Amino acid sequence: MLRIGLLVSILLLTACQVETQAATPMPAFITATLPPTPRPPTPTALTETPSAPVIRGQTTSRLNVRPEPGMTGEPLGMLENAVEVEVLGQDPTGGWYQIVYPAGPDGKGWVNAAYIRLLEATDVPVIGGEEDRLNRGRALEALNVRSRPDSGSASLGILPAQTSLLLTGKSSDGKWLQIAYPPDSDERGWVAAAYVQSEDLDKLPLVSETGVLLGTVTPTVEVIPTFTLLPAPEDGDSAQAPVAQVTFSPQGARQFSFTGQVSAPDGDTEDWVAFTPYALVGQQVTMRFSLQCSGRGDLSVQLLKDGQPLAAFQGLKCGAEEQRLPLTAGQLYHLRFQIAGKPVSLQSVGYIITIANGP
Repeated sequence: MLRIGLLVSILLLTACQVETQAATPMPAFITATLPPTPRPPTPTALTETPSAPVIRGQTTSRLNVRPEPGMTGEPLGMLENAVEVEVLGQDPTGGWYQIVYPAGPDGKGWVNAAYIRLLEATDVPVIGGEEDRLNRGRALEALNVRSRPDSGSASLGILPAQTSLLLTGKSSDGKWLQIAYPPDSDERGWVAAAYVQSEDLDKLPLVSETGVLLGTVTPTVEVIPTFTLLPAPEDGDSAQAPVAQVTFSPQGARQFSFTGQVSAPDGDTEDWVAFTPYALVGQQVTMRFSLQCSGRGDLSVQLLKDGQPLAAFQGLKCGAEEQRLPLTAGQLYHLRFQIAGKPVSLQSVGYIITIANGP
C-alpha cells in the first residue's frame, strides 16, 4: 500500500513539472531589422535647348563689313565676292544682315543684304523687338537732313543710301520724318518720307518742327514725292576699279542688283559696274538687264567689252521692260552710268540695276 502511494506521488510530481515546462512562454520569432536598400536614383532626362539653325549665305560682290547697319562709320573690313558667311539676323528694315565676323565687336558685323545670297530658303530673324522694328527705317537713296520739315531749311548733312535711320516722329502732313541726327544722339533732323523705307510709318507720332507732340494720327493727304536734289557722293571708281563687280556661276550668283547714284555737272559723274557671264567657256548666254530710277535727269547706260561700247546694246530706259542680250561666257563686261548730255544746272539720278545670267 505504501509502495502504491509512493508511485502515485512520483507520477503527480512528474506531471506538474511537465505542466510547468509546457506553460513557459516561448520567445516570439523576431525578424532582424536590416537597413533599407537604397534605390538607384531616377534618371533625369537632359533637356537641351535647341540651337538656332545656321543660316548660310554667300556674297555676290565685294562689300564692306560695318559695325552697325548703315553706310555711316568706318568699315571693319571687306569681304570678297563668292565668300560664304553665317547670317545671324537682319535689322528691322531688312536692308542689312548681321554676320559672324571675328574682327568685329563681339565677333559680329553688318553687311548690305542686297549682296548676300542665302544658300537655303529660310526666314532670317529680326534683331530687335517690335518697338525697334517700328522705329527703324532705311534711306533708299542719299538723303539731305534738314533742320526743319522744309526743303528750303538749312542742311545738317547728307546720309548715304542704305543708311539705317532711327525714326522719332513725322510731320503733320506725313511728308517729312523726324530722325535722330547725328545717329544715336539726342539731336533731331528731318528727311523726306518719300525716300525712306519703314515697316509702319502711320504709327509714328506727329510732331511739330520744334519737336512738340501733336498727336498720333496722320491726316489723309495726297503725298507727292519730291526728289531731294543732291550731288552724288564721290566713290572714286573707274573701269579699272569698278564700284561693283560680280562673276556669275552655277554655285554662286545667278542674279545681281546694285544701287547707285550719278549726277552732273557736280558730284560723282559716272559709275562703273563689271560682270562676267557664265556658261560653257566660249559659248553665248542670254543676259537680262532691268533698270529702276528716281531723281531728276536722264540716265545714260553703256555696255562695253574691252573698253569699246557694244553696238547691239540698245541702252536701258528707267522702268522699261528688261532687255535681253546674248553675251560671251567668261568675258569681262562693263556697264557705265552717266547723266545724259551736258547739263548746266544740277541733275541727279539714283538707280537700281539688275543683271540676271540666263533666260
